[in-house]
Amino acid sequence: MSRQINKRPVVLSVICVIGFVWVLFNIPSMFSPEIKRLSDWYPALIGIITAINFICYIGVWYMKKWGVELFLLNFFADQSLFIAIGKFGALHCFMGTVSLILFLIFYRKMDQNL
Repeated sequence: MSRQINKRPVVLSVICVIGFVWVLFNIPSMFSPEIKRLSDWYPALIGIITAINFICYIGVWYMKKWGVELFLLNFFADQSLFIAIGKFGALHCFMGTVSLILFLIFYRKMDQNL
């Protein structure tokens, strides 16, 4: 009953590090006056999305399929929210799409177990 250890490709390591930095820069935006003006519930929602993004990157860092699956769900929820409030950003969408495509390329090599 040996367990195969999947080595993380360098490109996933780079994306995860960028993602961790991106999450760190998103934390202060939850408390910005511009975000607070949108609605009372919006800062909390941004906080939840940011926390889920952090969890997704941890899952991908450890080469777990659930990290990619959660990232996929969170990406579409995030983009839907930004479109609904009229704050769609091309850079944010591009970075998420590129990350998602690369995650899906390596999805088969990831571990199904928690």
